Amino acid sequence: MRQKMWHTPVTFKVTPKDTGGPRPLLARLTAPFAGLAVMLSSVALYGELTSPAAGYVFLCLIGGTAYAAVALAVPVLHVREAARASAKRFKSVLWTARLSLALGVLSSLPAAAAIIFYPAYAAAVLGW
Repeated sequence: MRQKMWHTPVTFKVTPKDTGGPRPLLARLTAPFAGLAVMLSSVALYGELTSPAAGYVFLCLIGGTAYAAVALAVPVLHVREAARASAKRFKSVLWTARLSLALGVLSSLPAAAAIIFYPAYAAAVLGW
């Protein structure tokens, strides 16, 4: 449209692609998901210990589990893609997402604990 209106040539440039091997995944990209997972799971655990609000605890549990799954899935998928792109084995490019993967694993611990305690909590609160 610009070329038709002002009669100036539009130039396109092809940028060179980096072929220096697999690139690392920055931890700051997965940190928000891990942080939200820890916060929501902690609220669920706190609710299980102190309040009879089983519905709200369940919603926090679902949110915390979903964010923990994302915090784990993003680094794993990054490593899988880096291994495929560089024609290397999965384990040999695991270093590209080691910090993000550690954040994902650590953020899933409170979610796992909240999931484990929830059935007994819900049974006590709901009188089953």
